[in-house]
Amino acid sequence: MVLDSKNSDTIVSRFAKTEASRIIQFGDISSVSKTRILDPIDSIEDIEHPLVSDLVEVILHWSHENFGIDEFIEAKKQFFDSFGRVFPDEDFYNQRISYFLDFFTFQRKIKKGQTSEEETPFEQFIKSKFVNKIKKDQLVESFKQLDDYRHSLFYVLKVSSNKLTLKDLFTKEKIEIGQHYHLFFEGFVPKSIIQGFIFNTKTIPYISQGVLTHPPNVTRIIRKIIKKLKPGESSQEYSLFTKLAKINLDIYKMRTQDSKKLYSQLFSAQF
Repeated sequence: MVLDSKNSDTIVSRFAKTEASRIIQFGDISSVSKTRILDPIDSIEDIEHPLVSDLVEVILHWSHENFGIDEFIEAKKQFFDSFGRVFPDEDFYNQRISYFLDFFTFQRKIKKGQTSEEETPFEQFIKSKFVNKIKKDQLVESFKQLDDYRHSLFYVLKVSSNKLTLKDLFTKEKIEIGQHYHLFFEGFVPKSIIQGFIFNTKTIPYISQGVLTHPPNVTRIIRKIIKKLKPGESSQEYSLFTKLAKINLDIYKMRTQDSKKLYSQLFSAQF
Protein backbone atom coordinates (compact mmCIF):
# COMPACT_ATOMS: atom_id res chain seq x y z
CA MET A 1 0.00 0.00 0.00
CA VAL A 2 1.43 3.39 -0.97
CA LEU A 3 0.44 5.71 1.83
CA ASP A 4 2.61 8.62 0.75
CA SER A 5 1.04 9.12 -2.63
CA LYS A 6 -2.22 10.50 -3.96
CA ASN A 7 -2.95 6.92 -5.03
CA SER A 8 -2.68 5.72 -1.42
CA ASP A 9 -5.88 3.68 -1.43
CA THR A 10 -5.51 2.23 -4.91
CA ILE A 11 -3.45 -0.82 -4.00
CA VAL A 12 -5.96 -1.90 -1.39
CA SER A 13 -9.03 -1.24 -3.50
CA ARG A 14 -7.63 -2.67 -6.74
CA PHE A 15 -5.28 -5.38 -5.52
CA ALA A 16 -5.46 -6.45 -1.88
CA LYS A 17 -9.27 -6.59 -1.96
CA THR A 18 -9.45 -8.78 -5.04
CA GLU A 19 -11.81 -11.73 -4.79
CA ALA A 20 -10.12 -14.44 -2.75
CA SER A 21 -8.74 -17.36 -4.70
CA ARG A 22 -9.80 -20.81 -3.55
CA ILE A 23 -6.23 -21.40 -2.40
CA ILE A 24 -6.84 -18.82 0.33
CA GLN A 25 -8.81 -21.55 2.07
CA PHE A 26 -5.48 -23.10 3.02
CA GLY A 27 -4.50 -19.89 4.75
CA ASP A 28 -7.64 -20.14 6.89
CA ILE A 29 -6.60 -23.47 8.36
CA SER A 30 -6.17 -23.36 12.13
CA SER A 31 -5.98 -25.79 15.00
CA VAL A 32 -9.75 -25.47 15.47
CA SER A 33 -10.61 -25.61 11.78
CA LYS A 34 -8.76 -28.55 10.33
CA THR A 35 -11.25 -29.49 7.63
CA ARG A 36 -11.18 -26.32 5.55
CA ILE A 37 -9.24 -27.75 2.63
CA LEU A 38 -9.56 -27.73 -1.11
CA ASP A 39 -11.39 -30.20 -3.28
CA PRO A 40 -9.30 -31.93 -6.00
CA ILE A 41 -9.12 -30.07 -9.30
CA ASP A 42 -10.44 -32.56 -11.84
CA SER A 43 -10.53 -30.05 -14.68
CA ILE A 44 -6.87 -28.96 -14.59
CA GLU A 45 -5.91 -31.30 -17.45
CA ASP A 46 -8.47 -29.66 -19.72
CA ILE A 47 -6.93 -26.20 -19.45
CA GLU A 48 -4.56 -25.41 -22.32
CA HIS A 49 -2.64 -22.68 -20.46
CA PRO A 50 -3.47 -22.99 -16.76
CA LEU A 51 -2.85 -19.97 -14.58
CA VAL A 52 -0.03 -20.11 -12.07
CA SER A 53 -2.63 -19.84 -9.30
CA ASP A 54 -4.41 -22.94 -10.67
CA LEU A 55 -1.14 -24.89 -10.72
CA VAL A 56 -0.22 -23.79 -7.20
CA GLU A 57 -3.69 -24.86 -6.06
CA VAL A 58 -2.97 -28.40 -7.29
CA ILE A 59 0.38 -28.44 -5.48
CA LEU A 60 -1.23 -27.24 -2.26
CA HIS A 61 -3.89 -29.92 -2.42
CA TRP A 62 -1.23 -32.56 -3.05
CA SER A 63 0.79 -31.14 -0.14
CA HIS A 64 -2.18 -31.44 2.19
CA GLU A 65 -2.68 -35.06 1.18
CA ASN A 66 1.00 -35.89 1.71
CA PHE A 67 2.13 -33.70 4.60
CA GLY A 68 -1.10 -33.26 6.57
CA ILE A 69 -2.84 -30.14 7.85
CA ASP A 70 -0.59 -29.86 10.90
CA GLU A 71 2.27 -29.00 8.56
CA PHE A 72 0.26 -26.05 7.21
CA ILE A 73 -0.65 -24.90 10.71
CA GLU A 74 2.98 -24.91 11.83
CA ALA A 75 4.16 -23.26 8.61
CA LYS A 76 1.58 -20.49 8.94
CA LYS A 77 2.60 -19.84 12.55
CA GLN A 78 6.28 -19.62 11.59
CA PHE A 79 5.51 -17.32 8.66
CA PHE A 80 3.44 -14.98 10.84
CA ASP A 81 6.23 -14.89 13.43
CA SER A 82 8.75 -13.90 10.76
CA PHE A 83 6.72 -11.74 8.36
CA GLY A 84 4.02 -10.31 10.63
CA ARG A 85 0.60 -11.54 11.78
CA VAL A 86 -2.63 -10.70 9.95
CA PHE A 87 -6.29 -11.45 10.67
CA PRO A 88 -9.18 -12.40 8.34
CA ASP A 89 -11.09 -9.14 8.91
CA GLU A 90 -8.19 -6.98 7.66
CA ASP A 91 -8.29 -5.57 4.11
CA PHE A 92 -4.90 -6.98 3.19
CA TYR A 93 -5.46 -10.49 4.59
CA ASN A 94 -5.81 -12.24 1.19
CA GLN A 95 -2.71 -10.49 -0.08
CA ARG A 96 -0.61 -11.64 2.89
CA ILE A 97 -1.97 -15.19 2.88
CA SER A 98 -1.14 -15.47 -0.83
CA TYR A 99 2.43 -14.42 0.07
CA PHE A 100 2.52 -17.13 2.76
CA LEU A 101 1.27 -19.81 0.34
CA ASP A 102 3.90 -18.82 -2.25
CA PHE A 103 6.59 -19.05 0.41
CA PHE A 104 5.27 -22.37 1.72
CA THR A 105 5.11 -23.94 -1.74
CA PHE A 106 8.45 -22.82 -3.13
CA GLN A 107 10.81 -22.02 -0.27
CA ARG A 108 9.83 -23.79 2.95
CA LYS A 109 11.75 -27.05 3.38
CA ILE A 110 9.87 -30.16 4.56
CA LYS A 111 11.32 -33.58 5.37
CA LYS A 112 10.98 -36.25 2.70
CA GLY A 113 9.13 -39.10 4.33
CA GLN A 114 11.17 -40.73 7.10
CA THR A 115 14.50 -39.41 5.80
CA SER A 116 16.50 -36.45 7.10
CA GLU A 117 16.58 -34.90 3.63
CA GLU A 118 14.46 -31.79 3.14
CA GLU A 119 12.90 -30.27 0.02
CA THR A 120 10.18 -27.73 -0.67
CA PRO A 121 6.61 -28.91 -1.40
CA PHE A 122 7.14 -27.96 -5.04
CA GLU A 123 10.38 -29.96 -5.31
CA GLN A 124 8.72 -33.02 -3.79
CA PHE A 125 5.59 -32.60 -5.89
CA ILE A 126 7.41 -32.39 -9.21
CA LYS A 127 9.11 -35.77 -8.51
CA SER A 128 5.93 -37.41 -7.26
CA LYS A 129 3.86 -40.25 -8.72
CA PHE A 130 1.03 -37.75 -9.11
CA VAL A 131 3.00 -35.84 -11.76
CA ASN A 132 4.21 -39.05 -13.40
CA LYS A 133 0.59 -40.08 -13.92
CA ILE A 134 -0.38 -36.85 -15.72
CA LYS A 135 -1.07 -37.84 -19.33
CA LYS A 136 -0.61 -34.45 -20.99
CA ASP A 137 3.03 -33.49 -21.47
CA GLN A 138 2.07 -29.83 -21.82
CA LEU A 139 0.56 -29.78 -18.33
CA VAL A 140 3.64 -31.46 -16.87
CA GLU A 141 5.75 -28.81 -18.55
CA SER A 142 3.56 -26.08 -17.07
CA PHE A 143 4.26 -27.43 -13.59
CA LYS A 144 7.99 -27.67 -14.28
CA GLN A 145 8.08 -24.05 -15.44
CA LEU A 146 7.12 -22.95 -11.93
CA ASP A 147 10.70 -23.71 -10.92
CA ASP A 148 11.67 -20.57 -12.84
CA TYR A 149 10.52 -18.13 -10.17
CA ARG A 150 12.11 -15.34 -8.22
CA HIS A 151 11.35 -14.08 -4.73
CA SER A 152 12.81 -10.62 -4.70
CA LEU A 153 12.42 -6.86 -4.46
CA PHE A 154 11.37 -5.18 -7.71
CA TYR A 155 11.64 -1.49 -8.53
CA VAL A 156 8.66 -0.18 -10.51
CA LEU A 157 10.07 1.50 -13.61
CA LYS A 158 6.88 2.11 -15.58
CA VAL A 159 3.15 1.48 -15.31
CA SER A 160 0.66 1.48 -18.20
CA SER A 161 -2.85 0.13 -18.61
CA ASN A 162 -1.61 -3.23 -19.92
CA LYS A 163 2.02 -3.56 -18.85
CA LEU A 164 4.12 -3.32 -15.71
CA THR A 165 7.87 -2.79 -16.13
CA LEU A 166 10.05 -3.77 -13.18
CA LYS A 167 13.73 -4.08 -12.28
CA ASP A 168 14.97 -6.80 -9.94
CA LEU A 169 17.04 -4.94 -7.34
CA PHE A 170 19.30 -7.96 -6.75
CA THR A 171 19.96 -9.21 -10.30
CA LYS A 172 19.39 -5.81 -12.01
CA GLU A 173 17.30 -7.60 -14.66
CA LYS A 174 14.38 -5.74 -16.27
CA ILE A 175 11.04 -7.58 -16.37
CA GLU A 176 7.91 -6.74 -18.35
CA ILE A 177 4.62 -8.17 -17.11
CA GLY A 178 1.46 -8.20 -19.19
CA GLN A 179 -2.10 -7.83 -17.91
CA HIS A 180 -3.44 -10.56 -15.62
CA TYR A 181 -7.04 -11.36 -14.93
CA HIS A 182 -6.66 -10.49 -11.23
CA LEU A 183 -4.30 -7.54 -11.53
CA PHE A 184 -5.05 -3.87 -12.22
CA PHE A 185 -1.79 -2.14 -13.08
CA GLU A 186 -3.09 1.33 -12.27
CA GLY A 187 -2.74 0.31 -8.63
CA PHE A 188 1.05 0.33 -8.83
CA VAL A 189 3.09 3.50 -8.48
CA PRO A 190 6.32 4.25 -10.39
CA LYS A 191 9.43 4.41 -8.19
CA SER A 192 7.84 2.20 -5.53
CA ILE A 193 9.22 -1.26 -4.68
CA ILE A 194 7.31 -4.54 -4.92
CA GLN A 195 8.19 -7.49 -2.71
CA GLY A 196 7.10 -11.01 -3.58
CA PHE A 197 7.12 -13.77 -6.19
CA ILE A 198 7.26 -13.54 -9.98
CA PHE A 199 7.06 -16.62 -12.23
CA ASN A 200 8.53 -16.85 -15.74
CA THR A 201 5.95 -18.78 -17.74
CA LYS A 202 5.95 -19.52 -21.48
CA THR A 203 3.24 -16.97 -22.12
CA ILE A 204 4.13 -13.96 -19.94
CA PRO A 205 5.86 -13.41 -16.61
CA TYR A 206 3.26 -13.80 -13.88
CA ILE A 207 3.22 -11.68 -10.72
CA SER A 208 1.64 -13.29 -7.69
CA GLN A 209 -1.35 -11.82 -5.88
CA GLY A 210 0.72 -11.94 -2.70
CA VAL A 211 3.05 -9.01 -3.34
CA LEU A 212 3.75 -6.20 -0.88
CA THR A 213 4.30 -2.62 -2.02
CA HIS A 214 6.80 -0.28 -0.37
CA PRO A 215 6.17 3.46 -0.99
CA PRO A 216 8.35 5.57 -3.31
CA ASN A 217 9.66 7.77 -0.50
CA VAL A 218 11.51 4.80 1.06
CA THR A 219 12.99 3.43 -2.17
CA ARG A 220 16.35 5.10 -1.60
CA ILE A 221 16.53 3.65 1.92
CA ILE A 222 15.84 0.11 0.70
CA ARG A 223 18.35 0.37 -2.14
CA LYS A 224 21.07 1.53 0.27
CA ILE A 225 20.35 -1.39 2.57
CA ILE A 226 20.58 -3.86 -0.34
CA LYS A 227 24.07 -2.52 -1.11
CA LYS A 228 25.12 -3.49 2.43
CA LEU A 229 24.23 -7.14 1.85
CA LYS A 230 26.66 -9.74 0.55
CA PRO A 231 25.80 -10.60 -3.07
CA GLY A 232 24.02 -13.93 -3.34
CA GLU A 233 23.69 -14.37 0.44
CA SER A 234 20.21 -15.88 0.64
CA SER A 235 20.03 -15.76 4.44
CA GLN A 236 20.60 -12.00 4.41
CA GLU A 237 18.00 -11.54 1.68
CA TYR A 238 15.49 -13.57 3.70
CA SER A 239 16.21 -11.48 6.80
CA LEU A 240 15.62 -8.30 4.80
CA PHE A 241 12.35 -9.67 3.38
CA THR A 242 11.01 -10.45 6.86
CA LYS A 243 11.97 -7.07 8.29
CA LEU A 244 10.50 -5.16 5.35
CA ALA A 245 7.29 -7.20 5.55
CA LYS A 246 6.83 -6.37 9.23
CA ILE A 247 7.43 -2.66 8.69
CA ASN A 248 5.06 -2.68 5.73
CA LEU A 249 2.44 -4.31 7.93
CA ASP A 250 2.94 -1.67 10.64
CA ILE A 251 2.26 1.03 8.05
CA TYR A 252 -0.96 -0.69 7.04
CA LYS A 253 -2.18 -1.17 10.57
CA MET A 254 -1.21 2.22 11.98
CA ARG A 255 -2.06 4.19 8.83
CA THR A 256 1.05 6.24 9.55
CA GLN A 257 2.44 8.82 7.16
CA ASP A 258 5.90 8.65 8.74
CA SER A 259 7.03 5.62 6.76
CA LYS A 260 10.58 6.92 6.21
CA LYS A 261 11.22 6.88 9.95
CA LEU A 262 10.12 3.25 10.25
CA TYR A 263 12.17 2.07 7.28
CA SER A 264 15.24 4.04 8.42
CA GLN A 265 15.42 1.76 11.46
CA LEU A 266 16.72 -0.95 9.14
CA PHE A 267 20.09 0.84 8.81
CA SER A 268 21.02 -0.39 12.28
CA ALA A 269 19.54 -3.88 11.84
CA GLN A 270 21.61 -7.05 11.62
CA PHE A 271 21.16 -9.24 8.54
